Amino acid sequence: MGLSSKSSILNVSKTRVSKASVLFKKAWDLRDARKIEACKEIQSRLRQTTGLSPQEEIELRLLAVSTLRADGDLAKSWALLDEVSRLADDTGESFPFQFYFQKALNCLFVGQLTTALEFFIKSKDKSVDAADKQKALVNILLCLENLGLAADGTLVELERLARDNRDKQVKSRIRKIVETYRQRQSFRDGQITAVYAAKVDDSDFQQMEYYKLWVSELPYVAASWDLKEEYLAEMSSSSSLHLKSFRLQTILGGDRFSSEQTAPIGEECDRLYLWTWRWIMEAGEQRQRLLSELLIGFDYATSLKRMSCEDVQIVRNALRWIGLLCPDLKPKFHDFLRTLESQNIPSFPIYEFELLWIRYLEALRKREKGLTDRLRRSIEEHPLASHRELQFQSIGDLISSRFTSDTTQSNAILVDSETGQIKSSGKVILISQPAARLIDALVERESLRFDDALDIAFDIRPYDDGVHCAKIYNLIARIKKVLPPSVILQTRDRRIYFRDPRLRISITRDRITPTLNLKALKLTIDSQTLRRDTVDRWIHPRLVLKKALGGRKQLSRTELQSLIKASKATTNRWIKLWITQGLIQRTGQGRTTAYRIDIA
Repeated sequence: MGLSSKSSILNVSKTRVSKASVLFKKAWDLRDARKIEACKEIQSRLRQTTGLSPQEEIELRLLAVSTLRADGDLAKSWALLDEVSRLADDTGESFPFQFYFQKALNCLFVGQLTTALEFFIKSKDKSVDAADKQKALVNILLCLENLGLAADGTLVELERLARDNRDKQVKSRIRKIVETYRQRQSFRDGQITAVYAAKVDDSDFQQMEYYKLWVSELPYVAASWDLKEEYLAEMSSSSSLHLKSFRLQTILGGDRFSSEQTAPIGEECDRLYLWTWRWIMEAGEQRQRLLSELLIGFDYATSLKRMSCEDVQIVRNALRWIGLLCPDLKPKFHDFLRTLESQNIPSFPIYEFELLWIRYLEALRKREKGLTDRLRRSIEEHPLASHRELQFQSIGDLISSRFTSDTTQSNAILVDSETGQIKSSGKVILISQPAARLIDALVERESLRFDDALDIAFDIRPYDDGVHCAKIYNLIARIKKVLPPSVILQTRDRRIYFRDPRLRISITRDRITPTLNLKALKLTIDSQTLRRDTVDRWIHPRLVLKKALGGRKQLSRTELQSLIKASKATTNRWIKLWITQGLIQRTGQGRTTAYRIDIA
């Protein structure tokens, strides 16, 4: 009888332990999925369970550490970690994986990257299965990346873990993490084609796809990418993209979607960098206002300790661009910039090259010839100087033309598509609006069909090979006579191909003088732009119009209004926006006015 009772007690104990283990696993899975309230419910059930072992009591507290951090109560989270430490000492229990892992996450939460890295490494040593090891390695990779340190060893471990894992979902997830990291590194090394080529077997729109969009929006990226509009469409309809609303605002300009989302400092820095570059290239009223509001709301006081190595570099460069183009604002950022530039961090090649251009243009503006010559040599000797995927040279020429005379542009060809003037060494070498328009279009696209070239250069439609082919060839021959030998202009299969390896050609267009108003501004959002059924029209009008256009090249305003089912005033407002964005072009005048869109 006694033996039977003892066996029953043992079985009950095993059942309780088994149930507790299941509950703990479920709770951690819910926490990993950010389902905090469901995780708390299981915590409550575990607290009511009697007879938990000392190790289980420790794990229960560590679960609470995690949910307290999720609630933003970091002080209690740290206090509970101290309690766990004392409990482990009192009971003689060793510290489990989650003790070091939660400590590391707490440090990561406040931007203590080096300390977090140390605890993640300790947690990896304490991992009891492949899942724990994966969590530790992924976060080690994150810390190394944010600190700007090499991560080759961690990548090898993650890839080995993926090879050995039989779970296809886990294997795919690890591969995506590794590929996404390599994608970001490719950008930092100036390898833009590799950024666009990065992919994994996953149908969902996620971080990797968003990053391609962000990179493609940077004006100095010259590498072509034909999938931008399709990706924007996917992004707008994605149900799983993290920070989707915030990121839509970043890509689309900020005004068209209402969002109360707060974002990590890295996302704020990415937005500041992209919006600064847009303002540099086209300082329209909307872009000036959006950037002003962003600069006003940026948390300079506490952001630095949360910034990654890359964040520091992109914010530093953004503020230096602003100081270059608006010297009166430079004192406002002086102290913060000095703090940023005092950070002892590794420098990524693309931001290092960009900084060289900023310093060169600053010296050029101040007419410091000796320094200008030295910086120019540094630029020419930089590994990224010959990368065709980047166009800092043409952008540098364009920016310098705003505060220098044409005579300083001795090695640049300046093309003004409005006046038709083409200049070299400050002298007009050709006046031809068709030639200037065609060069402008080729610089942007690198190739054109003959029918598009005829439309752009001469505003003639439709194209007839027997009538217009010689006209196109004559224009190309005329252009070749004035361009440097390094510029390649070729034709094949009724298509014009263009390359400017040394990026000597700059396009000049009318621009609003860059300025920023750093007084607080009230943000007003037109409720019409927030309707869900208008989202696609804001994102990719080419896709919306493609079907309606068919074989036609253009639509009248009335046809556009009918297509988008809006009032005349709203249609005109959208048309104005699309023209500003360069998505459609106005042709004709008065009753013959029409709108053309390139859907190739």
